[in-house]
Amino acid sequence: MNIIDYDKAFTLIDEYKDNLFATEFVSDEEAEMLYHTILN
Repeated sequence: MNIIDYDKAFTLIDEYKDNLFATEFVSDEEAEMLYHTILN
């Protein structure tokens, strides 16, 4: 998985926007990708 992937980040945010901070829904790889994408 790419470290920075804006398309995937927007998809995940749309999917989990009601409960974005519920860590059980996001895998470790997805969480790392979101972290790096948002920081960028």
